[in-house]
Amino acid sequence: MGSKSSRSDPEECYDSDDGKPEEDAVNGPCGYDTGIHRKEQSGVNHQLTRVKKKRWPTDIPCCVLFVLFVVGMIALGVASFVIGNPTKLYRPTDYLGRRCGEDNSNVAAGVLKIPRDIDCMNANADPKNTTAATLCEDKVKPFKVDLTYQPFLWFMDFSQPTTYGGVCVQYCPSSTNTLPKCPPELNQTSIRLPSLMDTINITLGDYCGFTRADNPTIFPPTNAMQLASTVLSFSSTLNRCVPIIRVNQLSNISSLLNGSTFASNIVQEASFATAQVWSDVSRSWKVLLLSGFVSLFVAFMMLFLIRIFADVVVWGSLLFCGLTISGAAAFMIWQGYTERQSLESKQLSTQLPNVVFYTGIAFAAIAGLYFLIVALFVGRIRNAIGIIKEASKAIAYLPQLVLLPVSLSVLLCLLAAWWIAVSLFLFSYGTPQIVDYAVAYRLSTVTQGVFAYHLFGALWISQFLVALEYMIIASCIASWYWSRKKSLSVLGAPLWRAIIRVIAYHSGTVAFGSLLVAIVQFVRILFEKFVRELEGVHKSGKLVKALVWLVRIILWVFEKIVKTINKNAYIQCAMYGTSFVCAARDAMALILRNPVQMAVVTALANVVMFINKLAIAFLTALFAYAIASKTTFLIDDAANNPINSPILVGFIALLVGFVIGSLFMTILDTAVDTITQCYLIDSEMCVDLNYVPYGTGSLRTYLDRQKKWNSVKYFACRMCFCCDCGGGDGGSVVEAKTPVIAVEENAKPVELNDQ
Repeated sequence: MGSKSSRSDPEECYDSDDGKPEEDAVNGPCGYDTGIHRKEQSGVNHQLTRVKKKRWPTDIPCCVLFVLFVVGMIALGVASFVIGNPTKLYRPTDYLGRRCGEDNSNVAAGVLKIPRDIDCMNANADPKNTTAATLCEDKVKPFKVDLTYQPFLWFMDFSQPTTYGGVCVQYCPSSTNTLPKCPPELNQTSIRLPSLMDTINITLGDYCGFTRADNPTIFPPTNAMQLASTVLSFSSTLNRCVPIIRVNQLSNISSLLNGSTFASNIVQEASFATAQVWSDVSRSWKVLLLSGFVSLFVAFMMLFLIRIFADVVVWGSLLFCGLTISGAAAFMIWQGYTERQSLESKQLSTQLPNVVFYTGIAFAAIAGLYFLIVALFVGRIRNAIGIIKEASKAIAYLPQLVLLPVSLSVLLCLLAAWWIAVSLFLFSYGTPQIVDYAVAYRLSTVTQGVFAYHLFGALWISQFLVALEYMIIASCIASWYWSRKKSLSVLGAPLWRAIIRVIAYHSGTVAFGSLLVAIVQFVRILFEKFVRELEGVHKSGKLVKALVWLVRIILWVFEKIVKTINKNAYIQCAMYGTSFVCAARDAMALILRNPVQMAVVTALANVVMFINKLAIAFLTALFAYAIASKTTFLIDDAANNPINSPILVGFIALLVGFVIGSLFMTILDTAVDTITQCYLIDSEMCVDLNYVPYGTGSLRTYLDRQKKWNSVKYFACRMCFCCDCGGGDGGSVVEAKTPVIAVEENAKPVELNDQ
């Protein structure tokens, strides 16, 4: 009992955060101790008795591949900034391919094209057709002019801006400036409505039109767009003329609607409401900012309440679901029965009441099955409640974990900004092609391949960041669980230790798992692109659409499965430092040994987290509404101009609270997953009657109860004399090496034997 063991305390085996030296051990390829016979570990999970002297970098090839891929992404971005033409991102192109605001007199051959011209279309379809290219070039020569003083693009049909393209103009059409409504490049045309008398026409208004070089039709092409153009002004946004409705144009709209007071009031109220909304939001930004901090405070309070009222929330939710199903069943049975009796007395068809009646019976059967399942899994549900409480307690001990979702959001936003910027520069490197009724720039085959590389890199890096956050949180939670003294004075700086440990040793594992998810997501994107191209060629039938949806569902389910395997593998790697494959195998083995408990914990945790998200969101909205409606606190110019719609401020705060609550609940989700695995490992270790569990609170009660049950089974086994454990003739007893566990916090370690 007092001899030195070849194994160390699980605290030391985990990550040596306490700084104590570890014992040497002979480890297998996945970190397992090969010095113990599997026969000696009957009833004990082999992964629980491993010993790691130190951590080694895992999945190094994948880490190197990820680093090289990121370097390639950076090189691609730099090259796109050098090769791409940034002016194409700002200065638009008209329907012939000319640059607005530039001198197009000396444009190279093959750039400008007339969309509906037969020669230009042939040259566009076959670049090697020199005859068609020469004829097309002769036709576009008159259009090679200086457009330096025409920097704005007016769309011929603003409902379909990319279909028909636009025209370069000196200024956007508007009735509010001192210039004529239509620029010189456009023609001012009147819309006339014929009356009952052929000699009288009613003028509805004037609009700006344009006649294309390849089509004598005056654009906009439809009467609806022409009618709308008579009352719209256009504002310049990124040198594109965007239609807007101004307040001083309401009288024109009213007259256009035949003087309808009702229609005029609707338009006027809509315009005033828009102005009030913008005013309320701009003046209450301080309230919305404070609401974010309030939602964070409420999230911490919800964690505290979970530790106290998790039982009430879970059992209340289960009871509510059961009563809802039962109530629906009773109502449908009663409704169907009474309707059937009424129709039978009138000798009418009772088909519909029968459907309602038998549907109610089906719901009643579902309700009965539901209550039966809940009754059978009462113990599992109690364990799940204990796990949720333990997870909330761990987060309360480690409040610095809140920084991780915020940091992840910032990094993902920076990644998105970089990806969008590089993508725009890549698209600016395209070649002019006729698309529909206009010339647009399209990527070549090589550039499309480069963009695919860029897209896959964004998927891989984003999933890498998400997985990195997950493993860091799991590492912190596991460090807390596998510590006898669960305090920061003992744990030190668990967050920074976890960050350094994961990045230094397990970046390859994170890259491996994120690569699998990125591949599945990339396949889904390629499939959607294929479906869009297929729909563009010909209309799909019902069978094809059904197959498309089937493939979508399969890919979605497969992605969820891969993400689930990854999450559990990350937890195993965070605890034991094994590679991705070994960690995934151990995690799935642990789940398959405890499938019911894992399913119950996952389902109940999702219910609790959803309720918490709603609670955080609604309490935040209530706070913002109270501030905006009852006080002038933090409202700009509230004394002279009070908030018109505090409900709108509350709704925006609701969205803010839901987003922050979702980010916060990701920590609880990770903590629940980690505590679940730790609890299952802890419970499997309870086969050793001298083992002291690490769980606290209600989990400790369940673990102690399991130890008592194991002692009863152990006593019964010792009485049978039919196997090794009973000391019979079935074989000799070999003393197994077991972990050294401190019975008390300050007690010396004792060696635990199976005898």
